[in-house]
Amino acid sequence: MASHNFKKNSLLFALFWLSLAATAQQPFQCDDEFFLSTSRRGFNWGAIDRFRVDSLLAFAPDYDPLFFDETIRIVALGYSVADNHLYGLDPFTYRLYRMDAGGNATDLGIPQGLDTSYSYFAGTVNPFGNSLILIGRNKTTEIDESYCRVSLSNGNYMSSSLTIISDVATQIDDIAFDPVFGTLFGYDSRNRHLVNISTSGVVTSVGFQTLSGISYMGAIFFDHHGNLFTYGAAGGAETTLYLLDKRNGAIVTQKNPGPPGNFTDGCSCPFRMVFEKTVAPTLVLPCGEVTYTYRIYNTAGSAYTQVDLIDTLPAGFVITQLNGVPAISQVLSSVGTNVLHIRDLHVLLGENSITVRARVGDVPPGVYGSQAFFGPFPKAFPDPFLSNDPLAPGNDDPTLVTVAEREDVLSDTALVLCNAGASLILNAAVGADVYLWSDGSTNSFLDVTTPGLYWVEASTACANYRDTIQVLEPAEPLSVDLGADRSIRLGDQFVPDFQTNATGTLQFSWSASGATTLSCPDCARPVSQPQEDTYYRLTLTNGDGCQVADSVLVTVIPALDVYAPNAFSPNADGINDVFYLQGKVDAPIRYLRVFDRWGALVFECLDGAVNDPACGWNGKFKDKPMPEGGYIFVAEVALPGGFGQQLSGSVSVFR
Repeated sequence: MASHNFKKNSLLFALFWLSLAATAQQPFQCDDEFFLSTSRRGFNWGAIDRFRVDSLLAFAPDYDPLFFDETIRIVALGYSVADNHLYGLDPFTYRLYRMDAGGNATDLGIPQGLDTSYSYFAGTVNPFGNSLILIGRNKTTEIDESYCRVSLSNGNYMSSSLTIISDVATQIDDIAFDPVFGTLFGYDSRNRHLVNISTSGVVTSVGFQTLSGISYMGAIFFDHHGNLFTYGAAGGAETTLYLLDKRNGAIVTQKNPGPPGNFTDGCSCPFRMVFEKTVAPTLVLPCGEVTYTYRIYNTAGSAYTQVDLIDTLPAGFVITQLNGVPAISQVLSSVGTNVLHIRDLHVLLGENSITVRARVGDVPPGVYGSQAFFGPFPKAFPDPFLSNDPLAPGNDDPTLVTVAEREDVLSDTALVLCNAGASLILNAAVGADVYLWSDGSTNSFLDVTTPGLYWVEASTACANYRDTIQVLEPAEPLSVDLGADRSIRLGDQFVPDFQTNATGTLQFSWSASGATTLSCPDCARPVSQPQEDTYYRLTLTNGDGCQVADSVLVTVIPALDVYAPNAFSPNADGINDVFYLQGKVDAPIRYLRVFDRWGALVFECLDGAVNDPACGWNGKFKDKPMPEGGYIFVAEVALPGGFGQQLSGSVSVFR
């Protein structure tokens, strides 16, 4: 019944999206792909590549060809979430094109009412997928003057426009919507900084840095985390992908080269919606109460208003309270039933939360699941859009409530009071209306400080369960000892040892101070190679949940075992061709100098590193081989704390 009502209530809204997808052939998937349009050979030789990036731009992307045509070029590129297709405009013919995942471009004609006295290079599709947004540029002055909207929701592609209002003249290369805040960003190559653009055509640049070294940024993309990427150049062809700080417009990092282009454009589909449903408590008595929480995380670039939320709770459950519903929404079913139905729910950007309090019926023990239905949404979002329990292992899981058996009131039968004078919290594992503990307290928990037998009664209108638990005293206090403090040489490994009286299954939690890293912080004996004095701490947990901790200080002696060979053969056979310093640690070398037997300097390396042949002598002086014989070297290796270690000796050249 819930599904039938949902379809009936959303029919008109769904027909709107169906009209967009009527001619779709191979739709894209709204995932983390970016799309880059470039002009590679003249103005009318166009190509589109697809690629992926990581959020920190740690790796240069691989660009895969999607589209190539010798007669058309598509700019003002945007991704429509309504039908999962790309839309863009040929800036010379003004014809609108729709692109599918197979690389096929469908000519949709010139949008009705489009002012062809302007040039259109910057564009994107709005977050709803029903409009292509364009920036119109005066062909004579090359200044942006028009904010244009082309409808994608019907077959005539009607356009309308507003006059751009800006304190300074702009040349906006491309635009894109931020999925997290819904703001329209652009890059102004005339003034070389980011701008924000309102739906009324107002352009602002307050707070954005000037990127004096960047000539063009013809493509702007967002990923689903809201990170801002651009594609442009400091001069010449655009080949560089940038990650920008959208708060101030500064360059964070960059990667190149990419496909070259004189005029580039780009888009992505960063828009996401996450729908989660949780319940507390998850274990309840018959006739007890639970609270369902619906959390909607909207990073879809805009608020949604014409959506329904429908949830049918298990038979026997009755809704007693509903909170968090926006006043403008219509609640069609809730309190007094087991069906939650909210029509025209307003889903704002960011986190939206609704809670439902429900009374569990007088039902048999067992597991009772339910899953909410949410929508309708454009094709880029899941269909059907079902709630997910984030505590479950999958991505589309129902939310489960367990009605308890009599022995489940307390989750344990015995616990250990770890140390004398310590306290232990006993928790009733089930949701009930009334609790009564053996000492007369009525909370859902009991704080105990002495061993003994404890009981609790948990009651609802139709259930009264009683359970007991034994709190034990350990045979002896838990202990762990890491031993005395010790010293090691720089470059040596340290593997801690310990003594403990703990038995059974143990849990280890190691930590180290400063910059020292551990091979495994949860194993018995982690390996590390400290470069500085380091405190190591172990927190040990036994099978009863008792914990104990100890620390040890390891002092690092600033002295390295550095090896300098006494001979080498620079004959280009690939074996022992270079004289360089070697050791356990790639420590910095302040200098390495080699002298002939008369004291003349024949080689010098400054600011190198141990184990790096690039800071080594190849047996030549001024690109000429030196004669066989003995030579003298001196070197200084930099150590932590500002120390230095000097080395000297002789080395023989054999050919």
